[in-house]
Amino acid sequence: MPLNKEDKMKSLIIKDLYKNYGDVEVLKGINIALKAGEFLVLVGPSGCGKSTLLSTIAGLEEVNKGSISLGDVDITDEAPKDRGLAMVFQSYALYPNMTVRENIEFGLKISKYSKEEIKNRISNAAGILHIEDLLDRKPGQLSGGQRQRVAIARSISREPDMYLFDEPLSNLDAELRVKMRAEIKKLHKRVQKTIVYVTHDQVEAMTLADKIAIMNKGTIQQFDTPSNVYDNPCNLFTAGFIGSPSMNFIDVIVKKDNDKYFINLINEKNEDNFIYLDNTYENLDKYLGKTIIAGLRPEHIQNGFRDLSITGELQTLKAKVNFSELTGADVFIYVTLNAKEIITRVSPSGAKEDGEIIELKVWAKKIIFFDKESEMRIK
Repeated sequence: MPLNKEDKMKSLIIKDLYKNYGDVEVLKGINIALKAGEFLVLVGPSGCGKSTLLSTIAGLEEVNKGSISLGDVDITDEAPKDRGLAMVFQSYALYPNMTVRENIEFGLKISKYSKEEIKNRISNAAGILHIEDLLDRKPGQLSGGQRQRVAIARSISREPDMYLFDEPLSNLDAELRVKMRAEIKKLHKRVQKTIVYVTHDQVEAMTLADKIAIMNKGTIQQFDTPSNVYDNPCNLFTAGFIGSPSMNFIDVIVKKDNDKYFINLINEKNEDNFIYLDNTYENLDKYLGKTIIAGLRPEHIQNGFRDLSITGELQTLKAKVNFSELTGADVFIYVTLNAKEIITRVSPSGAKEDGEIIELKVWAKKIIFFDKESEMRIK
């Protein structure tokens, strides 16, 4: 069901949105500008407000303040049925006493489409989701993955202006999640509609999204592309939330030697571990002699880089191996560096024995600094 009419692709604009439950403020001034046809993922820890935000877009929750627009139309006060949206729930929400065909056609009958139109839409949706041979079965005869396909097919059949997904893969096993993730990505390319997708799984967020909104305590911490969120987090929360394993954070003291900045890794017993910085760090003068937080991804701390083009940018530190985790293609080595446990990502050939003292190669250019008090990134 490729979309041919570009005027059916709708942008999503949310301005200064607030939502309260009594005295509890759940959403605190949400602002989002999503282009027509983009895939937005709302991600964050439990209780951050992402599902509530999705519900306000769907019209299932009233807002206390602010506006929601789909295309040029303000839908803030519209009833859910009049918003032109389709929602896929975590629980699938299928009628157990109906066949797959009947589940898909139920909403179409309510909308009073002709029998021929209903037949065509069911055939179209079933073809996209590869469930043609399941149409005469009931939900109880289907696997979790098949039920989710049916729930998505039901949404597709309505041909909405925008799709809303509320943690649709959370009930599936790991292998099936990967397959369904790929199917949803393909689906987005085919229907070319705006999608808002809620998940707590950062891998889903990174692989599916055109744009990610990182949420925490009812606010959007960062709204950006997946690559920018990963490479250029705006604060400590975003840096720690995105990435698996998460970014390493180390307290360091900023110093200067002959107009060149360097950082000392804080440890009362040993002040010998330090890292020189390149000339891109020109705004650290106000932090001289002060403690800031250095963030470094596990893949930027290794015991040997294969990329020879960056060898001149690497610096060596000594650390003690605590233990290792083999994940298949990678080994995560947990080491103690200046009394602080950090994680490094290496290839299986780089694995080391517990208790061994190793030399780590640190890609200093990749270090990101954060103000210790505000927790905002020092750019």
